[in-house]
Amino acid sequence: MAAPATNAPAAADFLKDRLELYDRRARDLQWILAALLATGALFTLLQGVFAFVSVQNFNSTVDATLKKASEAAVKIDSTRVELEKEFQRRIARVEGEANSRIEDLRKKLEAQFPIAGRIEDSLNEALSFLDGYFQDADWYEDLFEKLRPDRRQEILFYERVIAGFASLSLPRLDEPLSRAFRGLGSFYTSRFLTLKDSDDLNRAKFYFSRAIRRNSTEFVSLNMLGYIALGTKPPDYNEAGLCFLKSLANRPGQQRALYNLADIAYHRDKDYPTAIKRYREALQQEKWEYRSTIENQTLIRFNLACTLARTWNSSNREADAEEALKLLEELLKTGATYLRDYLPREIEPEGDLAALRASPDYAERFTLILTLA
Repeated sequence: MAAPATNAPAAADFLKDRLELYDRRARDLQWILAALLATGALFTLLQGVFAFVSVQNFNSTVDATLKKASEAAVKIDSTRVELEKEFQRRIARVEGEANSRIEDLRKKLEAQFPIAGRIEDSLNEALSFLDGYFQDADWYEDLFEKLRPDRRQEILFYERVIAGFASLSLPRLDEPLSRAFRGLGSFYTSRFLTLKDSDDLNRAKFYFSRAIRRNSTEFVSLNMLGYIALGTKPPDYNEAGLCFLKSLANRPGQQRALYNLADIAYHRDKDYPTAIKRYREALQQEKWEYRSTIENQTLIRFNLACTLARTWNSSNREADAEEALKLLEELLKTGATYLRDYLPREIEPEGDLAALRASPDYAERFTLILTLA
């Protein structure tokens, strides 16, 4: 059977129209997409432009602010300098007026009460006199014996002058009175060693305490109180140790407190390593209290040698014996007199150096030291 006939031209036109429609829609979509992309790029560009403008505006604002701040700082500094100058001028003027009034008052008081001026002169004279004897604060035990009888009486006389001002609470007197009290304490300590009067020792302790009360950093008076505590029978090691520790805190760079703390470690505690450490620390310092002396260097070295000999006797460390002998050999040059006075005691059976002298290894060197001393 034959196939049905179809309208071919009409179908082709229909398809052509459809394709053209789709092509127009595609072109429309492409244009819209391009427009969107262009809009996005433009927006991004505008954002960048706005950001740049904002940064420029911010920088301009900051620059202006900094400039104003700098100008203000300059003005403030200038004002501060002027105020300081004005303040100094006023202070100087007030001080000048005050000094003038004080001088006027002093003249009026001296005119009405002539004795007032003489009292201050007496105080200054007493302080100057005592400073002449005690300005060298380093302690020496034969102070009293070295003084002529008339000088001793002068000290006793000026002591009474100083006592009249002891209760005055004037800051300007603290330092000179503290020195005077310390000197009087040294005087009475030395007098006690000569005359053996316990009242002298009590008076010495009184004056050292007054010196510390006037000047809390008076380390020499603390040393002297420690010295007195060690000299009591039996020695008051606890009190002495506290005094020397306080003194060392007030004046670290001194030999005296370190030396005495070493002695306490040796005699009370039998702690020879600590004693050796303290003696060595003392040797590293330059001054006993206010000055350096060969006598005090000799004292420290000799005691260090004795303590090293003690440790060698118990530990048998050759280094301890060698150091002890070397110290004694060095003392032949600087402290031969001291060795002659103290070596005989220390080589006795109970002495610190007895075992070292008896040792076959060191007897020859020790005998040579004894011969040269």
